[in-house]
Amino acid sequence: MNVQLEDFRNEVEYDLTFGRLADRDLPVVNDQGESIVIVALAEERLSELFRRVDGAGGYANLFVKDKGRVHLVTIIRSDVALDPGSADDMTGAERPSLSSSVGVFLDYLRSHNAGVMLPAHMNETERPKARLDRAVELSTA
Repeated sequence: MNVQLEDFRNEVEYDLTFGRLADRDLPVVNDQGESIVIVALAEERLSELFRRVDGAGGYANLFVKDKGRVHLVTIIRSDVALDPGSADDMTGAERPSLSSSVGVFLDYLRSHNAGVMLPAHMNETERPKARLDRAVELSTA
């Protein structure tokens, strides 16, 4: 496991338990009532992130660390999303490839206020919708 990713995961978990985010509800809850948290570093490959999202069943509160800033991205299956038709399809020449970084994906999301529909997953789950929610300030442990 990547040490930087594990350190960031610990930082987010600490903050969700004891820090600035402890008293806030996470925006995404799956069908079982769980708030799944996924963390990523901006320099990671997008394909690795999509693999984690797929493993979470298409639901995630995604925290991304990018140059000292932390961003929250909400990911929810399109079959339960409010107004999934407003999201842009992640197709076309401007879309990041799976070999792009998560940081490039963040930049792509910034230009799509209504979010984007992620590519279809191998396990045939509904296509998730991702939307850049906000910047998050974590506590220092």
